[in-house]
Amino acid sequence: MNNNFEIGSVEFARHVIGCDPVATLLGIKIEDAKENYCKCSLVIQPQHLNIVERVHGTIICAMCDQAMGVAANTQGRRALSLRLSINFIGSAVLGDKITAEAVAVNISNKISFWRVEVKLNDKIIASGDTTAYHK
Repeated sequence: MNNNFEIGSVEFARHVIGCDPVATLLGIKIEDAKENYCKCSLVIQPQHLNIVERVHGTIICAMCDQAMGVAANTQGRRALSLRLSINFIGSAVLGDKITAEAVAVNISNKISFWRVEVKLNDKIIASGDTTAYHK
């Protein structure tokens, strides 16, 4: 872990949480991060597809988790995912660029709630609700 950033700062969230090994493996990029907000993106590659050549649901879930993880870690303290609930509304195919945006719904001392929308262009393809634990 990079110790050049204060834990819980926007820079920590963007550069440390945003460069999580799984997110890096998948190719998820942080487009924007600020307090209580994150937007990340991914260009769909062959390894992201399911058997019917649409983006696999696990990739959409990973995008939601990554966006929330970065946004929740801008609180001045560490945050870990507790729950993710997702509705798949549409899909994406090879070469499409999808984005996930996480915004805070409610933040308390130990628990925060987040809404995440995954979009292809301006069309919502998935909507998620997430919960984080802060330590």
